[in-house]
Amino acid sequence: MKKFLFVFVLVFVVKVYAHTVIVDGDPADWIGVTLSQNDTAYIDAGEAIWIDTQGDDIGDGGDALNAQDDTSSYTYPTDTTFTGGEADIIQCRVTADTENLYFLIQLDTFASVYYPMVVITLDVDHISGSGAIWVPQNADLQVAPEIAWEYAIVLADNNIRVFNSEWAEITDDVQAQAVFNPNGGYIEAGLNARLLSPDVNILDTVVYYTCMAGLNEFGDFKEVDSVATQWHGGGGLGENGNTDSPYWIEPDVYDLAFVSSSDQVNDLNTYNDSTLSPAVVRSTSAIPVYMSDVSGVRESVHKNGVNLPVVFARDGHIIFDGNVNSVIIYSRTGARIGEFNGKNVSLTLPHGAYFALVKSNRGRRLYRIVNTK
Repeated sequence: MKKFLFVFVLVFVVKVYAHTVIVDGDPADWIGVTLSQNDTAYIDAGEAIWIDTQGDDIGDGGDALNAQDDTSSYTYPTDTTFTGGEADIIQCRVTADTENLYFLIQLDTFASVYYPMVVITLDVDHISGSGAIWVPQNADLQVAPEIAWEYAIVLADNNIRVFNSEWAEITDDVQAQAVFNPNGGYIEAGLNARLLSPDVNILDTVVYYTCMAGLNEFGDFKEVDSVATQWHGGGGLGENGNTDSPYWIEPDVYDLAFVSSSDQVNDLNTYNDSTLSPAVVRSTSAIPVYMSDVSGVRESVHKNGVNLPVVFARDGHIIFDGNVNSVIIYSRTGARIGEFNGKNVSLTLPHGAYFALVKSNRGRRLYRIVNTK
């Protein structure tokens, strides 16, 4: 039996990844399949997608290692206008066309468009220490120097703000816009990426993203107190939103994308109230996106107009060799129908197989399965 791993048939060359989004808060423009596996990153239909674990909006997860904080996970303010899901990331998507960069963030729920706070950072140059490390809007959190950001996107107050690493706001310069939609908990945003970086076309490079969510208070992250009250959540330090030392030191972020729930806690619980050392989002908690995979800036080879990389099966059989750790098979609707582990995986496709999520030493990527005779 021949090996057909990642063999592309040269039928025609076309830019199929790029897809334009109308920034109106309606997720209908986002067409990538939603898989049913939590804490998973993949690319489908020109969209880099992260599926987060629901209900992991717990901040530091309990007692921080070196701080005299409250020993419970983060909780929400007690006022009945809070739904308790304003900072729980469900999914995060990135896509682009040849000019613009688009984001879709889905939170569990929010009744008021003025309660969520989401920040996305972009490390473009991949030079350790080059860029800013503090998360904007007084999140009381840093990112590791290895993922210091050149640009940060702040989604709050039913609006968007874009900053460069010099902390200059460039929102108008890049024609940025955002719409918050409580129906489904969606935040949709877009900006002109060609105007964002005059020196480097970020639509044709690798960008490392972080994404984090908390609660908004007058354009800043809402301070987390020791015990939840009407307008402040609990699980941190201090009371009444006190920002005096050392009460500000816990991160005011409830949830991180692109990282498992357990690893997220290991990022957010590392603050120290005696040395006033903030928690740090590690470089492993950022996700690299090869922007040409979603932007259409580079031409890609595909078969029959399929807008995914294709893996070919011969009579229902595929051999995955090399540094493949596991293969998860999904149906056309995104239902998980099989999993195969180990290197040199040889498998017979289950009935209805349509997608293969391949996990390797290089990361995870989704492939469309084409069966040949």
